[in-house]
Amino acid sequence: MRLPDAIDSILNYQCFGILKIRNDELEIINLTTAVLLAEWVF
Repeated sequence: MRLPDAIDSILNYQCFGILKIRNDELEIINLTTAVLLAEWVF
């Protein structure tokens, strides 16, 4: 596995993990969090 692929996998895992936690605990804020993450990542 190349380094960029590894970093990509870690970032994807962390993003999905954060979104899952937000979705479970703070459903109302989930959409805002997703938008902020998307803006930060891209």
